[in-house]
Amino acid sequence: FPSHDTTRVIVQNTKRAIMICESCPEQRKCQDFAIDNPSVHGIWGGLSVKRRSRARTLIQRANNMQGRQNLKYSEMRAEIEKGPHGPLPI
Repeated sequence: FPSHDTTRVIVQNTKRAIMICESCPEQRKCQDFAIDNPSVHGIWGGLSVKRRSRARTLIQRANNMQGRQNLKYSEMRAEIEKGPHGPLPI
């Protein structure tokens, strides 16, 4: 089991990576790529694996409800971020 110090370092590194992504001009392309490719690991476009998984589920639901096939995260970002359950978890 990871020690408390290890967990703290992981959280700090995750937050640092997310901050770097927030200033990147390619952030939205990176987010869409990572959501379209579930096998990628780590932070992509400021999104953790958990956030991408939730976003992927919400996008699939929206595609099914709207009869669309190819909605992208960047097109639904604001809606997904606010969501009925609050902001997406890290």
